[in-house]
Amino acid sequence: EEVPLRYNIYSDQMEFVSAQKQVLVIDDPNKSYAFNLDGELFSIQDYIDRGNMEHGVLQLLVDGDFRLYKKYQVDFKPATKTIGFQEAQPNRFTRQEDQYLLAVDQNVPETFRNHKDLLEKLKAHKPAIEDYAKEQKLKLKSESGLIQLIQYCNN
Repeated sequence: EEVPLRYNIYSDQMEFVSAQKQVLVIDDPNKSYAFNLDGELFSIQDYIDRGNMEHGVLQLLVDGDFRLYKKYQVDFKPATKTIGFQEAQPNRFTRQEDQYLLAVDQNVPETFRNHKDLLEKLKAHKPAIEDYAKEQKLKLKSESGLIQLIQYCNN
């Protein structure tokens, strides 16, 4: 159904406006949801972060047997007063580094700490994955490098 949605990164929730003009949240932790926001695919689902089961909004970057997700993160910075030469700052949100997750087959997506951690997870399924990454000179700290690597794994 066509419903105007927005992704609130700070609260990690999808929001919509009801017919009564109220902002409501989609937050049933017992269900998984999928959304198409201007061609970008998002889902609300369980995932593993540092060994803990979490529930939140993930953007699907690559689909297949190997799925790559992105988790947006933001921090709230409270207002500051003028101190010396430093000007006052209002309350604000600052984007943090995006977090990437990998899911293999039907497993729950799991965060990885760095590119070495990712390669270790992929080696079990694709033994020559490091050779491919070196051959293609992939920069695994970039999103495009991660996408290319996971697409290769799906071929």
